[in-house]
Amino acid sequence: MRFLIITIPFVLLLLVNSEGSAQKMKYKDIFPMLEQKDYEQALPYLEKFIESNPQHPSVVLQMGILAQDYQDDCEKAITYFEKAMILIDDKELKKNEKYYSEWNRRNLRTGKYGVNLDDVHMDLEKRMAQCSQ
Repeated sequence: MRFLIITIPFVLLLLVNSEGSAQKMKYKDIFPMLEQKDYEQALPYLEKFIESNPQHPSVVLQMGILAQDYQDDCEKAITYFEKAMILIDDKELKKNEKYYSEWNRRNLRTGKYGVNLDDVHMDLEKRMAQCSQ
C-alpha cells in the first residue's frame, strides 16, 4: 500500500514531464517553413518559439522579415531588425550559417562562398530604410 502511495505520484509526474517536452518546438523544425516562404504556417510557431527564446538571433531576424513582408507592420519590423543587428555577430553566422543562406555570397577576394556580417547588416539597414519611407 505504501509503495503505491509513493509510486503513483512519481508516475504521474513522469507523464506530465514527457508530454511537456514532446510538445517543445525547435527552430530547426520551423526553419523549413521559412525557407519555403510559408509564412502563414510558420508564424504561430515562431511567435510561440520567440516567447521562450527572445534572444535567438535568427528568430528575431525572421520575425522582422515576417512583420515587414507578410504583415506590413513596419514599426514591429524595425524593432526586430534593430534587435537582430545587435544579436547577429560573426560567431552566430559561422555557427548557424544555414539559417542565413539568403545572404550566402561569394567573397571576391578569396573566392569562397559564405555569409558576411556586413552583408546581413547592410540588408537590415536597407529594410529599415524602406520601412521609414
